[in-house]
Amino acid sequence: MSPQELAIVTSLPLSGNDPAASERLVTTANRSQSTPQWPFISVLVPVRNEERCLERTLQGLWEQDYPRDRYEVIVADGQSSDGTLAIVRRWQQRWPQLHCVSNPRRWSSAGRNAALRVARGELVLIIDGHCYLPDRNYLRNLARAFAASGADCLARPQPLEVPDPTPFQEAVALARRSWLGHNPHSDIFADTPRFIAPDNTAVAYRRGVFERVGLFDETFDACEDVEFNTRVRAAGLRCYFAPELRVHYEPRRSVAALFHQLARYGTGRARLAFKHPHALTGPTLLPPLWLVWLLAGPAAAMLLARFCLPGAYLLGLAWLGSIITYGVVLVIMALLLGRGRTGAVRRRIPLAFVAIHLGFAWGFWREVLRQATNWAIQAIHKIWATCAIPLIRAIRMWRRYIQAEAAAGTAHPVAASGTAAINTAGTTPGATPAGAVAVAAAATATAAPAAGRSHWNSSGMMISMVTKPNSNARPAA
Repeated sequence: MSPQELAIVTSLPLSGNDPAASERLVTTANRSQSTPQWPFISVLVPVRNEERCLERTLQGLWEQDYPRDRYEVIVADGQSSDGTLAIVRRWQQRWPQLHCVSNPRRWSSAGRNAALRVARGELVLIIDGHCYLPDRNYLRNLARAFAASGADCLARPQPLEVPDPTPFQEAVALARRSWLGHNPHSDIFADTPRFIAPDNTAVAYRRGVFERVGLFDETFDACEDVEFNTRVRAAGLRCYFAPELRVHYEPRRSVAALFHQLARYGTGRARLAFKHPHALTGPTLLPPLWLVWLLAGPAAAMLLARFCLPGAYLLGLAWLGSIITYGVVLVIMALLLGRGRTGAVRRRIPLAFVAIHLGFAWGFWREVLRQATNWAIQAIHKIWATCAIPLIRAIRMWRRYIQAEAAAGTAHPVAASGTAAINTAGTTPGATPAGAVAVAAAATATAAPAAGRSHWNSSGMMISMVTKPNSNARPAA
């Protein structure tokens, strides 16, 4: 590092009463005077259909003021159907440090893991394909923050800012930055350097973090970073919030796109709550409960009125009052956030809030329904395996028992008729003893298969019997 860079490193804010961090900083600064080599950084870029934004993202990484042989960029393509892969191939022709891996599972969580498995860096940074880096010193700032803080991972601000935004994009950026538009426990719009919980904002890690807590959970389509960072915090690892690592994300361009994005976030938050119940917070539940009230309030009021039950009128008034209050709050927020903005932006702020709240709530309840359905199916399978299958087996054994009893009952009259024939042959005038023996043999041959077909042992189990002729028996004289 140059003397100027050392000055910047030593000026980084640290935790107020952490002498160990200060000692690491001095040691790192002294070592850097004799070892100017920067740490090797792997930048992971999971993408799918990012043709419109990826060019700018790669351009920002290409222009980094960082030794070209000390960092690599690994793009994980989730089977894009647009020109994303062609953009990557074109950049690879002049950028040997740019690599591309396939992500057949398509989701960002699987793409991060696919890139991570081939990454060589001691520091790992995650950059999405639809954001851009406003600073050419981004990677230098990353290395300095790790060296100065001694943290296991770094967090960053992620404002929704792009050059020349549309009125709706500007409205989305203003809404998402407010307390009514995002989780108040998140620091993605903060600007104060400090040690924080990594849950919502950690994006850069030391290699040892993955060796300790594992990879990203590939069952998550969204919030896979929050789930991973939840495990990071549970492992007792430290996270430092570095405002100089700010990246800019592009806001969604339409109401439908914003609704879909927040629905994915809601789905991820619900899935996170099922895996880590302690991660479920009050602010997370507010939009889903609001959607339930919007749908169930009038239905409950009409049901009460249908059966002439008390409270229908008051419930209807409460529902209507809540709708009016919500609308008034959105208008006030539009006026406050839209000060100094055009009328087109102010008019779209309430619409952005509605898409944010209802989209998140819809995705949340959709995942809850999916989880409940899976639980019900598993419960049915368990009941079937523990109760229904043994019952069916018992019924089948009972039917076999009835059939065996019926077969045995059919055999006895035949044997009786054989005995009667013997008696008749022995008493009929002119009949000989040999004739009686022949009649008895015929009767016995008829009855033996039926009578010897099966019998039941002392345990109640049916055992099949096969009557075989005795080859050693002597013929009757």
